[in-house]
Amino acid sequence: LEKLISPLPVEAEEPQPPDYNIETFRESANNRMTKKSFAALVTSGTVKTIEKARTVLGRASPKCTPDIDLAEFNLQSISRNHCAIMLAKDLNFYIECIGNMIMVNTQPFNRGAIIQIHDCDLIDIGGVPFIFFENKEIMTVLRNSLS
Repeated sequence: LEKLISPLPVEAEEPQPPDYNIETFRESANNRMTKKSFAALVTSGTVKTIEKARTVLGRASPKCTPDIDLAEFNLQSISRNHCAIMLAKDLNFYIECIGNMIMVNTQPFNRGAIIQIHDCDLIDIGGVPFIFFENKEIMTVLRNSLS
């Protein structure tokens, strides 16, 4: 009787892909932001913190050193100085297209464009999609001090 009731062999579970959703990305951003971080850009596996009032993003070279180096993505479509994220005096964030095109929430913008960006906006920089997250704690304190 025991042989008839023996448990069935258990198949090994296949590893599940990571559950990428907005809250997973926000958690990644919050885990990396410090008291100096105004915001963060998050893509799968990478968090880039914004810690200056004007932060230039691009591909580093011997002649060019952006504040945030995106060379790790190995894309020629990312300019040396591709764009800059700015925290303006009105305490809103803006992105300036310095090099080739950027996309904000799937809308393309060319060199010279300055676009206001908000928490959870999707920003494509040279083919790399990032989600922009404000540091809610710091920005709330700053905005309340402005009132």
